Amino acid sequence: MKDTNEGFIKEYRLRGVKFPPRPWLSDEAFNEACLVFIRVCADVFFIQKEKGIIYLAYRIIPIRAWMGFGGAVDPGEGVIEAGCRNVKQDTGLEIPAKKLCYLDQTRITYLAYGEPRDSLAFQFYCEVKPGEIDSIRLNSKEYDVQQGVQSFNKDRLMQEQSLLHPEVMDTFNLIFSQTA
Repeated sequence: MKDTNEGFIKEYRLRGVKFPPRPWLSDEAFNEACLVFIRVCADVFFIQKEKGIIYLAYRIIPIRAWMGFGGAVDPGEGVIEAGCRNVKQDTGLEIPAKKLCYLDQTRITYLAYGEPRDSLAFQFYCEVKPGEIDSIRLNSKEYDVQQGVQSFNKDRLMQEQSLLHPEVMDTFNLIFSQTA
């Protein structure tokens, strides 16, 4: 679906969402508004606590970097619900809400359409088994499926820091300081 106001309206109508009669922004005005409003996201990081491993995938939109899984919170949706939905969309895995452990909320800045954008990301982590990781089927519209999901320990994160989203190292440290 296109990242446009008309695209969102069409997608929500397909989901059965009823909109009150009111004027809608043109795509141009909608895109301008997106540059000044903060997007709320729910991001999930898969880990194996006993091995000190975080699993990441190489994201191709909105930025190119190794990241966890997640995306925008839809209107009326809770952040835990959004985390579960985004994980399913990104990986095909159905993660029960009770498996998500709240970690933090953080500001993430990225470039979209050549402009800096901000998002408020609610971050969660989830303990997974190797078999679950093996069954992931990445969304090819958002991730580099050739690279797949890869495991990162602290040493590998340090070696590949230039390819990581800037928040990943802080997230790793926060996760493993809480789970130690």
